[in-house]
Amino acid sequence: MGHEQKSNKMDKKKALSTPKEKKAAKKVKKDIKEGIHKPKLV
Repeated sequence: MGHEQKSNKMDKKKALSTPKEKKAAKKVKKDIKEGIHKPKLV
C-alpha cells in the first residue's frame, strides 16, 4: 500500500478507481494538452 497512499489524493480529486483508468486519463490529459484529443471524455 505504499504507492496507493501517494496517489490517494489524485484518486479523490479525479474519482478514478483503477490504475488503468488513471493511466488512460493521464494519457488523454497529455494528449489534450498537445491538442491531439478534444476533451470529450471529461
